[in-house]
Amino acid sequence: MTNDDPARRAATLLKTIPFLVLATSGQDGPWSATLNHVIAHDATLLFCSHPASRHTIHIGANSTVSATGYQVRDDQLDGVQLRGTCEPVPRDQLAALHREFWEKAFPDARQRENVMVGLEDFGPSSARDLYAVSVTEAWVRDTEAWAREGKDLRVPVDLPALTAFLKDATVPEAR
Repeated sequence: MTNDDPARRAATLLKTIPFLVLATSGQDGPWSATLNHVIAHDATLLFCSHPASRHTIHIGANSTVSATGYQVRDDQLDGVQLRGTCEPVPRDQLAALHREFWEKAFPDARQRENVMVGLEDFGPSSARDLYAVSVTEAWVRDTEAWAREGKDLRVPVDLPALTAFLKDATVPEAR
């Protein structure tokens, strides 16, 4: 694995890793939460969570978040780290993004039917809400520095290229 096209690697990782660890910070200190996410049509990362959970309370006070995701394939470790802003999905977009989230998170209709939380249970005073992370910076693991020198470094990702790859249907999106 090489550092060729870090944006494509980051997009592939974000599309194929079902879980990210999201980091937030609030008055009570830092927090991290493992989240099932999908990439929306507009290249934001969608996840659903309880509006009263620690990370969503933090997001309400400070929308800046970071996240990381890693995978091992063919005995090779690869990962993506990012920083962004996170907000609840606006009410006028909730129905469409709710459908998109569940269809992408659970492509099998029978499985989705068993786990899907209905739209009526989403909103700020409900059991769930839908959140969108807009990526502002991203990095991938520097696999060449690791192979060459054993150094665990990161390579910055070009944000416009990442956004384009996240919107590109030809970049893998296996779950």
